[in-house]
Amino acid sequence: ESDSESDSESDSESDSESDDENEGYDYAFVDPGPSDDQMCPICHLVARKACQANCCGKIFCKGCLGKLRQYSDEFKCLICRKMLGKRYFKDKRMEREILHLQIYCTNKNEGC
Repeated sequence: ESDSESDSESDSESDSESDDENEGYDYAFVDPGPSDDQMCPICHLVARKACQANCCGKIFCKGCLGKLRQYSDEFKCLICRKMLGKRYFKDKRMEREILHLQIYCTNKNEGC
């Protein structure tokens, strides 16, 4: 699948997502929690729908990159400051790792 095909597919997906799905996962993780590599530098949460920048290899949330592209004058990587354009890809390996992280029940504070 080419980058342009995946980008156009991902753009249509993002239109139907709620705002909660546009940022990272905000859960209490069981130890050992997520690694620094799994954290999005934009929302500071565990990356949701992980995308990797080709320039420096940093992982971002797909939704956070979309917001950065939409609201930024220059679509640059926040880590290395190089122009991103379409120079990022869906990182399926990282997404699998993130989806295998264990979390506490969201009702843990209520005694669950």
